[in-house]
Amino acid sequence: MTLDKFNADTMAAPKVPLSHGVVAGDWLHVSGMVARARSGEIVEGDIVASTRQCLENMEAVLATRGADRTSVVKVNVYLVDFADYAGMNKAFEEFFESPYPARTTIQAGALGIGEVELDAVAYLGK
Repeated sequence: MTLDKFNADTMAAPKVPLSHGVVAGDWLHVSGMVARARSGEIVEGDIVASTRQCLENMEAVLATRGADRTSVVKVNVYLVDFADYAGMNKAFEEFFESPYPARTTIQAGALGIGEVELDAVAYLGK
């Protein structure tokens, strides 16, 4: 199997050694997305705005390979503070339609960048 490792040209280049996404067969794996605007600046504000930016970044990666939020099968969410769980859920409910993708949410402690990070897996097959 050939792996298609890529960065989305509509986003700031990664500041660490990773690809925004990797296609393996019919699956697109999206790296951890933080609340970084396309300009490269971290979005400040509440957890809803931060989560929304992470989800928009995820969608930008999906779009590079012809997918969108409806293709997402699983999302892993990492929160600095689990007290932000309700706000993160609010952003998810605004972004995704029911039925929602599978999801795991954990408190990860200090992430180094922002208050939330998420990664995802999307199905690209027919």
